[in-house]
Amino acid sequence: MATVTRGVRQAQSVPDRLAESLDSTFVQGMIIGLAGLLGGYLLTWLGGRYDRPHVAAVGAVLEFVGGFLVALMLIRWLFYVTSPRMAMLLDREVAAYFLSPIAYLVLIGMLVITMINFWYLVAELRDVRTEIAGETSPVTAFVAYNLWFWLGMLFVIPVITMRLLSEEKRSGTIEVLMTAPITETQVVLGKYFASLLFYALTLVPTAAFLVVLRSFGKFEFELAPVVAMYLGALTIGAMFLSFGIFFSSLTRNQIIAAMLTFAVLMILFSTFVLDMFSARLGAWAPVVKYIAVLPHLGELGKGKMDVKYLLFHVSVAVFMIYATVKVVEARKWK
Repeated sequence: MATVTRGVRQAQSVPDRLAESLDSTFVQGMIIGLAGLLGGYLLTWLGGRYDRPHVAAVGAVLEFVGGFLVALMLIRWLFYVTSPRMAMLLDREVAAYFLSPIAYLVLIGMLVITMINFWYLVAELRDVRTEIAGETSPVTAFVAYNLWFWLGMLFVIPVITMRLLSEEKRSGTIEVLMTAPITETQVVLGKYFASLLFYALTLVPTAAFLVVLRSFGKFEFELAPVVAMYLGALTIGAMFLSFGIFFSSLTRNQIIAAMLTFAVLMILFSTFVLDMFSARLGAWAPVVKYIAVLPHLGELGKGKMDVKYLLFHVSVAVFMIYATVKVVEARKWK
């Protein structure tokens, strides 16, 4: 908290904000990211020229990681230019995640699940019957209908959101935070976007495995549906996280916040079961189809970029964040 209050200074002009945004973290991150992009491109070129698929695969993964880091630094820079105070809070929350062993346990657990699912994906692609079946693409199933991954998310999201505001209340630091030169909206958004960045990090291994499959395994698949599915996965995660931060604002008990979040996510997740029997639901079938989140990814994976699904995820997230801000503002009246 001292970092937020002591490090905040008035930066009203654009040049001041730009100067504040170009700190050592941004410079070092950009250097590492650009080095990864350049080194990855070189390895990919060498692997293709000398017929070394494994070298090309390593280069492709390095390019992907470098690009992800560059994008992360640019997002951070944009936050600093827009609102330095909220960006400082964002840095604080991201650092809090990686100073906790729970974050590493979550990342390792999701990586193991992804490795197992990737193993099944490769085994399915080796099966000739997969090419004849004419059913859902294995790559689409790997991203959209990866049940073990999404079941893991039912536990991961409550864990990464339960402490966001409830811990501040329990420790009493919420009072210090509210007296700092930062608004309630900036507090909520800073914490929310920190959790969203951590969630995006859990999606990186699945994308990296697909990069290896395309570069090393020489399995060609359409990129546009895959990108659409990952965009859908990101908006679904944004919606799930908004419930987590809302329930975290209601109580100072982290366990209660996690249980409430888990219960709501379980209801949303189970809608895909109802969608399987939508033909029997009559007039309720369109409603169930609209709120069933996993089938949304399946539709995106078929090349149907239906924006209404993405708007549903984003609109729910915006509403829950708005409700969270109002809950935090209500403390002023107590």
